Amino acid sequence: QAYCTALGKALLAYQPPAVVEAVVRAGLTPRTPNTIATPDRLDAELRRVRRDGYAVDDEEYLPGVRAVSAPVTREGGGTVAVITVVGASRRVSRGQLRSLAGEVTAAAARVSERLGTGSAR
Repeated sequence: QAYCTALGKALLAYQPPAVVEAVVRAGLTPRTPNTIATPDRLDAELRRVRRDGYAVDDEEYLPGVRAVSAPVTREGGGTVAVITVVGASRRVSRGQLRSLAGEVTAAAARVSERLGTGSAR
């Protein structure tokens, strides 16, 4: 279910194309009306994650739940962990998700640096 969670997309965005293709072949089954359910949309989302350095789940996996995740990486681009903030959509607005993304990416960058593994992007 990596295609419809912030944590999963943060990991999937940095995997080899064969891994993404395997996820697509397994099926992008919609869990909610917001679930990314086509290969083209998933590809666009993973490109956005790589560009922006964070992934968002806006009620894609579970109704009423939003999340933002950022990868902790090693030098050369491998992901070693993910930092995620999850909240009820009634308490975390879409606008707050975007502002939390800055905090989460900053935290991921600090952890990457402390581990001596590079930066979060």
